Amino acid sequence: MGTPIAIALLVAVLTTAGLVRTVQDATGNKKTNSQCTAPGMETPELRDPDDLLWVLDRDIRSLGQELQRVRKALETSKVPSPERAIDEAIRFMFARGGILAEEHVKVIGLFRLGIDAPQFSGKGDLVWVVRVSHLFQGVTQEMWISSTTGVVRSMLPRTKRGDP
Repeated sequence: MGTPIAIALLVAVLTTAGLVRTVQDATGNKKTNSQCTAPGMETPELRDPDDLLWVLDRDIRSLGQELQRVRKALETSKVPSPERAIDEAIRFMFARGGILAEEHVKVIGLFRLGIDAPQFSGKGDLVWVVRVSHLFQGVTQEMWISSTTGVVRSMLPRTKRGDP
């Protein structure tokens, strides 16, 4: 089988599965999302099977029953969105000395907790992963935020406010 035919067949299979979508660029040419993104980044859901963040970008009707249940549970939770997770992270940072102007906060993941974690969250609950990065120095904090309880667990303690 020739390479172009194999690629076309693969794109057809992935499109049917909902893992590749065809988009139209500004010139009217149709491209798959794999042609619009960096190699290896075409289908984020294939990169890390535990990360559910990609589910938020999909139309809920295009998801399987289990992922629809995850979305609905998230929508009714205490921390239902990436924006709310960022707000909780910033509140947490301000309660412990603040955040530097050179730092930015972003959600980098959403996963299902595989164990009960007393005073944090229960088995099967969804947890946001929020990272704080300094513009020049790198990662200064990473937090897990329970979507169910709103409890924040930080990974990197600070000794005083000026320390990254």
